[in-house]
Amino acid sequence: MGFNRKYMTCTPSDWNNVDEWNDYFRDRISNEERPDDGLNLFSLEEIKGVAQGLRDQGVKTIWVPGCGLSLLPSVFAGLGFDVFATDASSVAVAHQDSRNFDLSCYEGLKVEAGFVAETHDLRNMYRSSEIDLILNVKAFQRFKVEEMEKVAKTHFTALRGKEAIFSTLNCQGSDRDKVEDSLSKAGFFIPFIDIERSFRSELKETGIPYALVLGRPIVPQVDENGKSVELWHDEVWRQSSKKTLLSIYESYMKNKNEAQQSQLEIFSLPETKFANIIYNTG
Repeated sequence: MGFNRKYMTCTPSDWNNVDEWNDYFRDRISNEERPDDGLNLFSLEEIKGVAQGLRDQGVKTIWVPGCGLSLLPSVFAGLGFDVFATDASSVAVAHQDSRNFDLSCYEGLKVEAGFVAETHDLRNMYRSSEIDLILNVKAFQRFKVEEMEKVAKTHFTALRGKEAIFSTLNCQGSDRDKVEDSLSKAGFFIPFIDIERSFRSELKETGIPYALVLGRPIVPQVDENGKSVELWHDEVWRQSSKKTLLSIYESYMKNKNEAQQSQLEIFSLPETKFANIIYNTG
C-alpha cells in the first residue's frame, strides 16, 4: 500500500480497487483543510507562461487522466482550455465536478471554455483523437505490465496532438523499462530510448548501487528500505564509485548530444506522438 506522507493517508495497493480509492478520497476530502494535490507538474509562478506556450502550439483540449484531487483541470479550464478530468473514483470525479477548490491564489482565471469530469477506467478507450495534450500525473506506473500496455494504448488513441506527459514518482531500474516498453508498444515516440537503456545497463553492470536523480546517477546514503549500509559510508569507496558513475554519465550525455538532430527529425514528423516521461524522485 502506497503511503502519502504529505497527508498521512495510504493509497490502495491495488490500483483497480475502486472502493478503496473512493474511501481514500472520501477520507481526504472529509479530513483535510484543503483537499487538493496542487498543480503537480507546474509552479504557481510559471503556469500562465505554460498556458500561453500551449496556446501558441495550438493546444485547445487537455485530458487529465487519473485526476484525483489535482488542481490541473480547474486551473487549465480557468485559463481557457477545454478540459477533460477523469478518474476511476466517482468520489474524486464528483469533487472535481463540484469545483470546490480554493483557487484564490490563481489570479486572472476566467469562465471556463469547457470542463468535463467523468468516471473512466484507463484500461478502456477514451475520446479517440479528441485530445491535444495529456497530463498524466502518477497514474500510470503502478499498473500491472499487461494492463499498462492497455492504458498506454488508451492514451495513444485519445491523442490528436503531439504530446502526452507522464509524470512518475520513484520509478527506477526495471520499472522504467516497463513504462517505456508499454508506451513504445502503443506507438509513442520516446526520444533517446536506446541511449537511455544503454546508460542504465552500463550503470547496472558496475555493481555500484545508484539512484537517478534529475537524470544523474548518485550513490545513495541508505538502501531502498531506508537502512544504512556500512560500505556505502566508506569515503574511499564512495569517491571511487562516484568517479565511475560520472564517467558513464558524461559518455551518456555525449551520445545524447550527437543524436539530437536525428531525434528532432523524428519528432518533427506530422504523425509522431511524443511520450514525455518525467522521472521524479521524492
